[in-house]
Amino acid sequence: GGWKRFRHPLAASWVRSLSEKGILVEDADPIVRASTHFYNTEQEVDLFVEELARYETDTAATISRGS
Repeated sequence: GGWKRFRHPLAASWVRSLSEKGILVEDADPIVRASTHFYNTEQEVDLFVEELARYETDTAATISRGS
């Protein structure tokens, strides 16, 4: 339970992307904060984890291309 925090150089864009999918997170740039116990359902937490993996993969690809 509790808040989970992730430091990410593109935190603001990730927060926007998650928000568009209905996932409640807080933008504390460069930190993304997500509540896994109160504001989100279990299904939303699962989607958050899936999006985290996808976003990290997309970000790594962007960085490796030098974009």
